Amino acid sequence: MKWIKTAAIVLILSVIFHLIFITVFPGAMMYAVLRVIRGDRAVNDIYHGELDTAGSDPVPMTSPNLLKSTCIFDVSEKPLRITASVPDTYWSISFYASNTDNFFVRNDEQVPSKEIKLLLVNREYPHTGKEGVVVSPTDTGFMIIRMLITRPEGMKELKEIQGKAVVEQLAGY
Repeated sequence: MKWIKTAAIVLILSVIFHLIFITVFPGAMMYAVLRVIRGDRAVNDIYHGELDTAGSDPVPMTSPNLLKSTCIFDVSEKPLRITASVPDTYWSISFYASNTDNFFVRNDEQVPSKEIKLLLVNREYPHTGKEGVVVSPTDTGFMIIRMLITRPEGMKELKEIQGKAVVEQLAGY
């Protein structure tokens, strides 16, 4: 009879610790990663990165042939307009909520033109399923744009395209 009581206690504690872990860990992990990535950068500003080298990328083991632009966003007060050019190579834009959930992704094959325009809003913004509106499940999060460098001589062109990506906070919201 004693082992049943012990097994029940172990089971109950296991469930409690599991629920605490899956509830707390993703947010804590995203907070730590964003703290490292943010550095001195402002929220809602896009940062156009250089090619990563060994030890320069805060995220370990990412692809060394990707140009990345990143933005830590906060749409709690105002939505953000994101505009970016799409090159003739692999390209993607991804949004992550503050709990690490990836809630929106588009790549070069899913964008009908050579430019993408998105409006990033919080859940309270009256969006009614409009095209180009991305609803963030959390007020804060992380956006990343990736471009594949297929040949070194194309780097200058890709840097120009990278520099055209803009994040602007909308006024009058």
